[in-house]
Amino acid sequence: MNEIIYHFFDDDDFLRISGKISEVELITSGEIRVSIKEERKLSERNSTLRALCEKEFYKLNMHQTKDKTGILLFFLLGEENFTFLPIKALMKK
Repeated sequence: MNEIIYHFFDDDDFLRISGKISEVELITSGEIRVSIKEERKLSERNSTLRALCEKEFYKLNMHQTKDKTGILLFFLLGEENFTFLPIKALMKK
């Protein structure tokens, strides 16, 4: 994945993203995570991007964050697509 990821991001981007996440987490009760995937697994080819994000959300135990304030930023680089999922979106289901 290292080759494709650097097509979209460089080291400075990662430092800025990490710094901004840390900054926001210091002033809120939110927990923010970033998940970057190169491509879908064969078994995921019919899944929506949101479904993949939800699966990753639970895999990372984001639903168990303090105060239920987890946010996942999910990137699917091979499709040049991303989505985000706050825990409150899951709670409305």
